[in-house]
Amino acid sequence: MAFDDILLTLGEFGTYQKITYALVFLFWFPAAANVLAVVFLAGPADHWCKVPEWDDANCTGMGLNESDCAYYKKHLSIPHTLADDDTILYDQCRKYDVSQVSFADAMTYYKEGTNQSENIYDVITCDQGWMHDMALSTYTFTQRFDLVCDRKYLVNLSQSIFFVGVFIGSVILGAIADRYGRKISLIISNIIVVLFGVCAAFSPNYITLVTLRALSAVGCFGMLLISTVIGTEFVGPSKRAFVGIFISVSFSLGYLLLTIYAYFIRNWRYLLLSLNLTFALFFFFYPFIPESVRWQIFKGRYKEAEATIRKVARINKVNLPDGFFHKHDFYNSGEKPAEKERDPTLLDLFRTPVLRKRTLVLIVIWLTNNLIFYGLHLSTGSFGVNIYLSFVISGVVEIVSVCLCIPAIEWIGRRYSIIACFVIAGVASCIAIFVPTGVAKTTIGMIGKFGIAGSWAIGGIFVLEVLPTPTRSVGIGICSTASRIIAIATPLLLILYDVWAPGPLVLQTIAALITGGLCFILPETRGKKLPETLEDGETFGIKTQKEKELHSMESAPF
Repeated sequence: MAFDDILLTLGEFGTYQKITYALVFLFWFPAAANVLAVVFLAGPADHWCKVPEWDDANCTGMGLNESDCAYYKKHLSIPHTLADDDTILYDQCRKYDVSQVSFADAMTYYKEGTNQSENIYDVITCDQGWMHDMALSTYTFTQRFDLVCDRKYLVNLSQSIFFVGVFIGSVILGAIADRYGRKISLIISNIIVVLFGVCAAFSPNYITLVTLRALSAVGCFGMLLISTVIGTEFVGPSKRAFVGIFISVSFSLGYLLLTIYAYFIRNWRYLLLSLNLTFALFFFFYPFIPESVRWQIFKGRYKEAEATIRKVARINKVNLPDGFFHKHDFYNSGEKPAEKERDPTLLDLFRTPVLRKRTLVLIVIWLTNNLIFYGLHLSTGSFGVNIYLSFVISGVVEIVSVCLCIPAIEWIGRRYSIIACFVIAGVASCIAIFVPTGVAKTTIGMIGKFGIAGSWAIGGIFVLEVLPTPTRSVGIGICSTASRIIAIATPLLLILYDVWAPGPLVLQTIAALITGGLCFILPETRGKKLPETLEDGETFGIKTQKEKELHSMESAPF
């Protein structure tokens, strides 16, 4: 008896499943918050070179108050130009070499009108650090570690290294979940996120911060992936699409939560500390989160699986008839004998032709999703409003997209829905190539983001429904790993943007349309039972010769 058949008796989405789903729904928050936190942790701010030679100048003796003193020190030591609106624009990466000139002498030259700085001073780079404008009361690690000018690339590098951690976590924790259980993998992920996330808040230097955030990243996507598996494996076929897609709303809510924290906590250390201590509250949820029954059955832990099923039946108020498990041959419903000889590995997804082809298509889907998400971000730029409002708008767009996908995948199916999403994203990217920067281009970018948010949600469903139970977690892990490679390579997109501005949008357009075409290879999974074994995965969605003959007979005219 397949576990989906048992779920039809227990209830496909009863009280027990709803409680479990509500708990694991929250486990996407850490992934969203940690991935996107860099926007607030390393936000840009006005900066200019330090001129320590003038720090001890006696401004009072020259009749200058504190604000005038600060103004003239900056004005006389930093190259500047006058904008069209008469605003003074100061150079952020160069200064005048005033090492041989006192502030008092510079003020004298200025008052006498002989201070032609560009002629009497050499212009040099910021060799003694930077000053940062703290007017917005925001303290970022960009300011703390002077990640500006020729060190600006270190901000992007920190995010690339963060995704290296995600890359590692996607593989390792997916394998742990398949071998040792979903729940223990989820607990390990949570410990990693909180431990290294909190430690990162106390980082004394850039290298320590980047290392600790990368270690935290190992766990944060483990929480996302494994919680998805637990939340959907307990749900029956007719409800699985809804819960599998709706859980991605949690990602959008996660960075809306981040936005609230960042709005009120403007210090990067306190922001990191507050976020990760919040995620420590998740440890109180684990007594109420069950181990996957599908995994227990596959591992031959029938007694544990039976106990879990009876608990579900009790909470769902379902009476199981006497001899229910023996009647349906429950103790022989797990893996085939050949599969018991060894633990399944990633290679099992590539041993047979059908699974291999489908796995490759799923990997391409996840690659394209990440490529377009970051590509649209680079192409559309800011919304023209402050960063906090921008995040809110992005979150709302994604939530609307996901919510509309839920009825769409039931009406027209998973396959055609994801194809439509890729077409929307691809066409939007194509149009954006020819639209000048401004409100129109931003609007088109949001349409593209709408499409890619939908394809992300449906792509996650496909992995869960196409891959068999023994390799489901590791399959999600490899797809996520592949998508992380694109995230790590994001700085390469920046280089392409500088070389040929339309480049990223052209790449996104091609990738979206090709991937949409490849989706025809995947089977439609709407209302189908999940494949339980590797053999099921190979034959899933393929009609046998006998079924074809029967269908031919039924459709033949009489």
